[in-house]
Amino acid sequence: MNLFAQTLKIFQRRRPKLAPWLFLAPTLLVVGLFQIAPVIFAFIISVMHWDAIEGLQTIRFAGLENYLWVFLEDDWFGSSLGSTLWSLVVSGVALHLTAIPLAFFIQTRLIRQRTLLLVVFFLPFLMSGTILQFVFSIFFGNSPEAPINALLLAVGNFELLGIKPFALFFPTRPIQWLGAFSNGPWLDVFLIWWHYLGWNLLLYVAALQSYPKDQSEAARMDGANVIQELVHVTVPHLRPMIFFASTLTVVIGITESGNVGGYMYY
Repeated sequence: MNLFAQTLKIFQRRRPKLAPWLFLAPTLLVVGLFQIAPVIFAFIISVMHWDAIEGLQTIRFAGLENYLWVFLEDDWFGSSLGSTLWSLVVSGVALHLTAIPLAFFIQTRLIRQRTLLLVVFFLPFLMSGTILQFVFSIFFGNSPEAPINALLLAVGNFELLGIKPFALFFPTRPIQWLGAFSNGPWLDVFLIWWHYLGWNLLLYVAALQSYPKDQSEAARMDGANVIQELVHVTVPHLRPMIFFASTLTVVIGITESGNVGGYMYY
């Protein structure tokens, strides 16, 4: 019996065990090459000194020197991490405190308009985050001619009989919305909220498809109002989805908000 016949016989005998791995092979190959391998390579070069422009011959082992420099000596890392965590916490809390009540009212009170509302809220998520940052950086520019500053200054500097009646509530000088190298912290928070509200709203509406109507009706019969129903019936039902959506918010916030992403690139 030749080698091919022997191999075919072994494969036929083990086919039930090998079949799942054959179906998983393309996915495992992609994950290994484009996800696991880059992580391993990144860890290896993190303990090396390497001038990539000069080539592989410049690589030398550095141990923990790079990590010690980042955590103990580099001031930029601390400031970028602090701004990122601040933006993450504020935007994450605002995001889910907005998405959960919206999903509840859409699913229970606005069921006929649900599709239209989800499309409207989901549209910003389809736009690139870079494009959103570019557009908002134009509107929220630091100069007096920027649209938002121009509108606020027009109201704040409005004079009536030599008095500025709105100066107490509106600025009379341009607001510095943007930092030197990135958006301001509040603008970062607003961008994250605006960009990902539709995505989280879709997750919560999907979770509410299995909303316990009998529990909701029982709560109303017991005299619970809308807020009490939301807090005591809906939120406990959404706990698994809240955990999942919050995890995605943390991952996205670390990579896209603040300056950690730019620092990692540097």
